[in-house]
Amino acid sequence: MTPNNWWGRPRSSVVKYLVFALLLVAVAGAQPVSGQTHSSSIGLNAGAVLYSSFNDGIDAAVDLRPDANLTGSLQYDWIVGDGNLAFRLGAHYQRMELDWANGRREIYAYAGDFDLILRPVRPRASTRVIPFLTLGAGATQYRFGEGGTTSFPDAGVSYSGNQRFQFSVVGGLGFDIVTGWRWDENNFLIRLEAQDSYVVDSPFEPLSPDGSLGGVHNLRVTLGLHNTMGILR
Repeated sequence: MTPNNWWGRPRSSVVKYLVFALLLVAVAGAQPVSGQTHSSSIGLNAGAVLYSSFNDGIDAAVDLRPDANLTGSLQYDWIVGDGNLAFRLGAHYQRMELDWANGRREIYAYAGDFDLILRPVRPRASTRVIPFLTLGAGATQYRFGEGGTTSFPDAGVSYSGNQRFQFSVVGGLGFDIVTGWRWDENNFLIRLEAQDSYVVDSPFEPLSPDGSLGGVHNLRVTLGLHNTMGILR
């Protein structure tokens, strides 16, 4: 890995994205706010997704690692107790480009997960920045298409033609910034988050009967805007 690469890929676009996110945070910080008072929120996130190799564990001439690309998600949170604990439902869309035996392919992935959100600092009415950790589980489907089995000998794998949902484990960290932007009586949040969705099985199969493929990391770095609802006890 060189200083100008992140996870083996150019990171200039990710850096630009993070700079833009920090500018939004600065704008939000200039607004008058009432702080953390909500009991739930719903919002949209968008950003970049970075992948690990789809043929990890095989010594092959071709590394099936998609380029960093776009991701978007819809999230709904609900907070319990005094605010240290929350639950979240998330639906995710991802785009990727991957080299295959018959040329470069554009591929989409769909994922859903249920997360536990831990907020180390108990939010109060004056709290404006809320750090959090997430841990959850879900399922991911990589849309390679239906059909017969196809092989990619240089990558040491084959694809069965069966688009199936695969179990994933999710973990991440981030923080919410309570803004002064309002819709009716509710504040909007800016959410910055890095979350790794680890799909425990590759969508491919090893060509060699002695081969074994590892799982796939989907590292999502996103910026979101969420509308708050309700009143925290």
